[in-house]
Amino acid sequence: MADVQLMIQVAFVCMCLGFLFHLIAFTAPHWRRSYNVTASNASANISYGIWRQCLLPRFRLQRGTSDEDRCGPFPLTGYTRATQFFETVGLIAAIASIVLLLLGVCVATCRDRRILPILSGICSIAAAGCILLGTVIFGANDAEEDHLSWAFALCIVGGIFFGVAGVLIIVASVVLKR
Repeated sequence: MADVQLMIQVAFVCMCLGFLFHLIAFTAPHWRRSYNVTASNASANISYGIWRQCLLPRFRLQRGTSDEDRCGPFPLTGYTRATQFFETVGLIAAIASIVLLLLGVCVATCRDRRILPILSGICSIAAAGCILLGTVIFGANDAEEDHLSWAFALCIVGGIFFGVAGVLIIVASVVLKR
């Protein structure tokens, strides 16, 4: 019984870390970066996310100008829409898996139901699959002159955490509770 509780606790920590990493990556405009883009004799970098792009000036051009990034939407391509879809479905499945696990562990009337942790594990594995599939689609369509950035890697790490959590929950719920 102690092994089951420990595995569920480790899985919950993995889920929380995975959710945090995925949420940061989901909103950050730093999935891909283009270096040394020149326009109007000014050197800049362009950073792309799945929702917006940012122009990152390398030097302040005039005194009194702001150092803030200039961000805005960009034209959506097919692979960007597919990435947005899978990352959004992954985020929804991640929230569902956390809610189901909390219901199965914390609510007294739901503690005897073995189906809630199993469903949580399935949702967690589905979240991992969607998150990782979205990153594969985005990474496969990355141009050669661009470089994948930290938010892309953070999204992969979040997906791996959800996969580990799902496996731990299913093993704890099905195999160890026999």
